[in-house]
Amino acid sequence: MLTSGGKFRIKGLGLNVISKILAVHSPTKWAVYNDVVDSTLRSFGYVPPRGASRAAKFIAFTRMMEEFKLASGLKDAYALDAFFYHFYDKHLRTA
Repeated sequence: MLTSGGKFRIKGLGLNVISKILAVHSPTKWAVYNDVVDSTLRSFGYVPPRGASRAAKFIAFTRMMEEFKLASGLKDAYALDAFFYHFYDKHLRTA
């Protein structure tokens, strides 16, 4: 779904929507990936794996979020989302 020429590609359905569907389906396993999350991660110095496919980058992000949840005590995608939006609003949003 994330590969532009992929067999299951749906035009207009991107990582933001796919990650939201996965997070609602299994919030302890998946996390939402959108512009707010991307901006916040970059502000912390996160760089996605170079040369990896979009799907591989999302899997790497998912693994990193699992480690972050364990280290921080966050329980699921909803808590992660709240963290990202709070940080973005307080530190990155331009007036």
